[in-house]
Amino acid sequence: MELDSRTPRGICDLRGNDKEEIGNERDQTQEILKVAAAVEIFQTAILCHDDIIDKSPLRRGKPSLHLRLGGDHTGISKAICLGDIGYFLAFQIIAKSGFADKQKNRVIEIFSKMMLETAVGELLDVEISSVDDNSKISLNDVITVYEYKTAYYTIAGPLLMGAVLGGVDKDQIKAIRIFGQNLGIAFQIKDDINDIFSNNDRFGKEIGGDIKEGKQTLLYLYARDHAESPEREILKKYFGNSNQDFRSCHSRSPCHSREGGNPDPSGDKSESPTNIGQVEIDKVKEIFQTSGALEYTKNQAEEYAARAREAISGISKDASCRALLLEMTEYFLK
Repeated sequence: MELDSRTPRGICDLRGNDKEEIGNERDQTQEILKVAAAVEIFQTAILCHDDIIDKSPLRRGKPSLHLRLGGDHTGISKAICLGDIGYFLAFQIIAKSGFADKQKNRVIEIFSKMMLETAVGELLDVEISSVDDNSKISLNDVITVYEYKTAYYTIAGPLLMGAVLGGVDKDQIKAIRIFGQNLGIAFQIKDDINDIFSNNDRFGKEIGGDIKEGKQTLLYLYARDHAESPEREILKKYFGNSNQDFRSCHSRSPCHSREGGNPDPSGDKSESPTNIGQVEIDKVKEIFQTSGALEYTKNQAEEYAARAREAISGISKDASCRALLLEMTEYFLK
């Protein structure tokens, strides 16, 4: 089975014995697909906002929505509104689905939790990436962001929604939660590695964006704590100190000019803004390798993935479902 990178976040159809609530199996499948579409709409909507926050010029290899809409204040405003519409549309689709009210209410509860935790995770991510003294940020802080911002909305939440609609028992629900949270964290760790060490064509996003933004990742924090002093100075010079500020992605709007008094969102830096190009990214990559940060981060991703694999046996006795979840795990670690 081929898995597309955009679709694993749709719902894994863990069906129970509740077909009579809707009708025949075909009707039930149609209703499940509606809810899966709602999840995908929500996730696309939140990425519209995420690209604005992260100043990302690319999404899935193409210009981010706010840039495609002009990149000025009007374009950004439209992208924010479209993201908001996506949230409400997703809720409407779920509310109008043909499942029993008890199931539907539980799914809406999970979906609301998914939206809330994602927003809190985004806020935490912005907060820890903007502190003046990042020595206060720990590896556990970063894992907390991964759990809130990525794990629940990417994997755990959608799977739990599918499980509730499929009528699985409490033990399966617990196993699904463990699987989703751990695989989601592993996926985000791998995503951070890809941001630096992948290539643009495969990754579909700007390579080195985390360096320019000053994103607090396991890679960066481990290197910060274990690199030699000269290497730490290089990290300090380049990490989060790019002159590619919000204004460079949306240069049509004069309000984004730093000369106009906008604060640097990465925090007060002792260095002047630097043009971060491939040479600077390569220097940071080398530090991540020589400090052991890359090896440590890869090992962390595998540890969380191993926990996810262990949980699969408690999710389903069906061999095909287990195979799908295992395939999902391996795919997310590519």
